[in-house]
Amino acid sequence: MNVISGDKRRSSRRATGLLLVTSAIGVLVMAGVSPAVASESEQRCGDATLVAVRGSYDGKAGSGTGATPYVYAHGTGGEGAMMAELIRAFEVERNIPVYVEALNYPAVIWPDVVNSGYVESERVGVNALRGEVNALAADCPSTVIQLAGYSQGAHVIGDVLSDRTQLSERARQLLDGVALFGDPAYKAGEPWDDSSNGSGDGRFARGKGELNGWDRTSTKSATPITMIHSWCVPDDIFCQSGTSQDAHQSYGNVSTQLDAFEFLRSFLTTAD
Repeated sequence: MNVISGDKRRSSRRATGLLLVTSAIGVLVMAGVSPAVASESEQRCGDATLVAVRGSYDGKAGSGTGATPYVYAHGTGGEGAMMAELIRAFEVERNIPVYVEALNYPAVIWPDVVNSGYVESERVGVNALRGEVNALAADCPSTVIQLAGYSQGAHVIGDVLSDRTQLSERARQLLDGVALFGDPAYKAGEPWDDSSNGSGDGRFARGKGELNGWDRTSTKSATPITMIHSWCVPDDIFCQSGTSQDAHQSYGNVSTQLDAFEFLRSFLTTAD
């Protein structure tokens, strides 16, 4: 397995399968040992950086300020509880050092003293993520950038990707792998939709094909494929405009999160 660093792939003879990652997570959990920072990169400008964008009220926010004002201080949280197993999988996978940072944005729905609800929160998130991706590209011109978001966080990511004119040329080149869960702007029938998804559209459905053009090289295909994958289960109250809040809160299961890990990892590695 080779590890990509920016535009190049560095050779490695050791291949670690998804089964081994799953087993490692299970062993650590059963032993009561947290794998946090076990192998997560401590270098923002290393091989790859994953920006996690949490959903509305999804776990605790992080604290402090990271390398830029757009992200929380590294290691203080804010990635969201729903994507915990995805983050954990990257921590356990020792062959792919990935730096993880969490976007600093409100992630709220209802109005309060500071925020005016979902629309404003999502707008702030879009501006923050756009700023962070452009900053990463400028600060770390050889670092692959990946994105993962749940619910409002997925909406934020989709809106950033749909207007690529606001991203620098280098940022567009470095973006290489995106996982979306329960996106309220979900559009059915797109090539990046998971095969298990429902047939409905989200409450803020984006236009058909708005996320076209983000094709990249992956171990999953001999030819470039879309770097985006979106999970949206039937009857999800937000991404399917359905009735089930439970469906919307189902994406944190280990199976879905490890599917996402395998998908993102496919853009960071290539078979020997």
